[in-house]
Amino acid sequence: MNRYFAPWALLPDGWHAAVVFEVDDRGTLAAVVPGSSPAGATLLNGIAIPGMANAHSHAFQRVFAGYAEGRGADDFLRWRDTMYDVANRLDAEAIEAVTAAAYVEMLEAGYTSAGEFHYLHHAPDGTPYPNPIETWERVAAAAHTAGIGLTLLPALYRFSDAGGVAPLAEQRRFVHSVESFVTRGGSRTPHSANVRACAWAWPFTRFALSTPATFAR
Repeated sequence: MNRYFAPWALLPDGWHAAVVFEVDDRGTLAAVVPGSSPAGATLLNGIAIPGMANAHSHAFQRVFAGYAEGRGADDFLRWRDTMYDVANRLDAEAIEAVTAAAYVEMLEAGYTSAGEFHYLHHAPDGTPYPNPIETWERVAAAAHTAGIGLTLLPALYRFSDAGGVAPLAEQRRFVHSVESFVTRGGSRTPHSANVRACAWAWPFTRFALSTPATFAR
């Protein structure tokens, strides 16, 4: 059993001093004991608070953090072009690898769960994988490897802009019809807030309301 000592910790009933956390060899919290001695425990530098949730994650985007900014044109369109370039280079194995790395960094920063808005559904050329939820399973596997809690939220992309504008070539691996999307397992979400203006909103909403949310762990 591993023991950790925090001078102060935020527990369900408020702040407590001199708190020892006992953690078993699998990383499971076994006991929380306020008013304890630090003897034999690893001292934590600072206060201890519950893990945070990253409520809107696109983990694959960690790959190009810092590369879309620079002198000259530094705006959303430049960022988007970089995102498309990276998104269309990652196969399913690479998605799992970079997602696991991003989740490890989240854990190191104090996040213990992620809401993953995932939209790399198909192969880079837009061809569906033989396993239609291949990349969804890869994200779930990455979360399991990292040890982070996951709410997987596959995002439905239909258009490239408001008013039903056809998808761009760069978005080919993101796109689903409503019919193909709702036949896959798990929770789903439209990514854009302008969903209310789309003709497909009601069929999607009707399906979403009739399907219980599922959570990967």
